[in-house]
Amino acid sequence: MAITTRQTEGFTMPELEYLAQNESIMIVPLHRMERIELVRGTVGPFRPPQKTSVPLWLAIMLKRTNRCRIVAPKWLKYEHLRDLNKSEEQPDAMFTKLPTYYLEIAHMLLTFAEDDLVESQGIRRLLQDLREVRQSKTMEGLRMLNSLQLQMDNLSMAEINEIRPLFGHSFDMLRQLDGLAQATETEQQQSQFADQSYAEMDDAFGPYPYHLVRVNSDPKVASELPGLRFANTASSPSTIIGWLKGSSGTVADGAEIRPAQFVENSKFWSHVEHVFREYAHEDPELQAQAAYQKSGWMNVTDGRNPPPLGRTGEPEDIVGCVFVEEKCIKRGSFQPNPTHRPATIHGLFQLPRFLQARLIEHLAIEH
Repeated sequence: MAITTRQTEGFTMPELEYLAQNESIMIVPLHRMERIELVRGTVGPFRPPQKTSVPLWLAIMLKRTNRCRIVAPKWLKYEHLRDLNKSEEQPDAMFTKLPTYYLEIAHMLLTFAEDDLVESQGIRRLLQDLREVRQSKTMEGLRMLNSLQLQMDNLSMAEINEIRPLFGHSFDMLRQLDGLAQATETEQQQSQFADQSYAEMDDAFGPYPYHLVRVNSDPKVASELPGLRFANTASSPSTIIGWLKGSSGTVADGAEIRPAQFVENSKFWSHVEHVFREYAHEDPELQAQAAYQKSGWMNVTDGRNPPPLGRTGEPEDIVGCVFVEEKCIKRGSFQPNPTHRPATIHGLFQLPRFLQARLIEHLAIEH
């Protein structure tokens, strides 16, 4: 069930009073009346001076027509409120248990049945003192908020409503920070592992960017993956990333690639998509991102131009997306992004190291 904005941000006092009107209260009828059939059941018969329990809304209606006298609840009597204040003011005292709608009920009774309350002015003052003490304790309790829970027992609905917006936003922020801290720790651990695991591969294949090689059978230039620079490149077109239109002569490694000149090789990219579908769920870098996101579709961004943390990359830099369930990438869920461009002003595409190694292994077998 979706949570409405009202549930997230809180209720108004009239709305809380409306909810409180279904609470039961004792009255002393001033006239004889028979039973009254209500949606929630039957009330009555009313026989003065016998006390009868009715919903608060009905008690107020009868009071306003001079048909009853409302009996003040025990907790709303002057002596009891005075003792409650003393208890609340004790150091390290827990919240005193009170009716869920005690503030709303007290406000309505002081408004419509003040003459039925003994020492009504003193009751008003004690209620105000009680509320201020409990508000102070609530603010102190919020200091103990963490990303898992906040426990403050015996809060009333109005008191919960006061802290609901602050609590909701603060709790969401703490959970995000906690997730970020966990993801950072995971990335650090995986980075240490990666530095050791890929050291030999770096020595063998050389650093990024990808190499540019001359194809003897074609006057244009082909861009190949490091580690797959076969003697006869033309015999293995699936290892070619793409071609540079209009290029001639010798092109050195690391030469500038203009996006307008680059033409991608569809055979090569079909292998890239295959590797993402088969191995994306095992990639340490993507696993760390999934742990942070927790669930839903997650973008896989090209390493040549990574966006700031929490931001979405440019459409041309998003390789595709994978589906995350319970902080884990679902195998085979990779969906390619048709707007991704292998070459941009930031250079050729960059895969995560793990997927780079899997792609090289896959193409070596194909070759």
